[in-house]
Amino acid sequence: MRISLKRWAALIAALALVGAYGARRRCTGSTEEAGGLRPGAQVGGLGIEILAGAGQFMSRLETDLLQSRRYAAVQTMSFEGDSAGRRLAVALAACPAPQRQLLIDSYSRFVVSDKFRFFPKHWSDRALRQEIDRTRAMLADLDARGVSMRLTNPMDPLLLRFMARNHKKMVVIDDRVAYLGGINFCDHNFEWRDMMIRIESGEVASFLRDDFLATWRGENRRGQREFGGVWLASLDGRCNDRSLAPIVRAIENARESIIVQSGYLTFPFIRTLKAARARGIRLVLLTPEMNNKPIVKDYLLWEATRAGFEIMLYPGRMSHLKAMLIDDSVLVAGSSNFDYLSYTVQQELVAVVTDPAAIECYRQRILGPDLAQSIPFAGRVSAAGGWPRFAAMRTVAAVSVGVIRVLDALTGVPLPQPGLEWYGKPRPLAKSTQQGIAAEPTRYGVSTRVQEW
Repeated sequence: MRISLKRWAALIAALALVGAYGARRRCTGSTEEAGGLRPGAQVGGLGIEILAGAGQFMSRLETDLLQSRRYAAVQTMSFEGDSAGRRLAVALAACPAPQRQLLIDSYSRFVVSDKFRFFPKHWSDRALRQEIDRTRAMLADLDARGVSMRLTNPMDPLLLRFMARNHKKMVVIDDRVAYLGGINFCDHNFEWRDMMIRIESGEVASFLRDDFLATWRGENRRGQREFGGVWLASLDGRCNDRSLAPIVRAIENARESIIVQSGYLTFPFIRTLKAARARGIRLVLLTPEMNNKPIVKDYLLWEATRAGFEIMLYPGRMSHLKAMLIDDSVLVAGSSNFDYLSYTVQQELVAVVTDPAAIECYRQRILGPDLAQSIPFAGRVSAAGGWPRFAAMRTVAAVSVGVIRVLDALTGVPLPQPGLEWYGKPRPLAKSTQQGIAAEPTRYGVSTRVQEW
């Protein structure tokens, strides 16, 4: 049966309308908002550290895990059986806490080494298959060592929920220390430019622990809380626009400058930033020259150029950073990419930091070095190239969100799956794969002598 172009257009429009309607559905959860995101508010009793890159992050995390006595909870979007994944696995296996939990989004079952494993061009990729086997074996071994695991946001057979990911990255240890940010546990993410925020606070750790346990039970929790200078928001994937409203207002209230570090900045955030630029606010976009999503890069450069942003290209490698500095006094960071998906259907964690010492740490460890390395973008992207990319991205996003809202209404949000659903009984590793693991050079500070995967 042939479907005419008009009928296809009508179907797409209907799904987009359903998505728009779904985004406005009644929201539940905490409605506490940041009290004006006041610049310079002092943090009472919190120790905040900005960690630049996987090296700093893992060094601090391994120490904290070894000191854990009650529990360790780790949540990530991507987890793979490579050097980065094994470094976390070794740390979890060595952690003395009696309760160790690992949440991984189902995205990792389908995208490995930044490749969608079911694309025909990857069917014969032997290295990819070996990494999948290593991941399954490693997870099964962690299970045997007492680490509990679950998979968030399971996919449907047709992958209609593919865009609805739990995008959070966090670690909580003993109601004592917490981490949040953008780093996943896989080699390519460890090699990218990125950051995590480490916070020593029983209150912050307890707030994030409650969020973790809610996700573990299958509840997408919406909540916001201010901790005397650090405001945290947990986005549930249904009412993100409301949770992000204080950040939008902070952009609208900017007086002098906004510096954005993002490789994936899209609508509707870019619309608010363009309005700020039109008011005379200095707007600097720091984005990677080597972006793993070329269509987003081209769209972003087109939008930023015609809006009059100062564009700086971070060279040499991908930057996965997501940070926004408003008037040198309000730092927005976390897992949100400042894109359409994080605004509508993805679960996210966002932190707004107003502590001057923490912001200065960010400037010294992240922003200053990145600006010093980056080069100004002096080119142009034509409207003939920009508009089609915008239209394609906007249509795909709207249709995807519409379908997800319909599925949620009809079947409810899928509950997390036990890790056994993924790794099951792993196939024995081929001898060549085992030798490859043993012979692989030490990376990210992992001693191969303690690796058993």
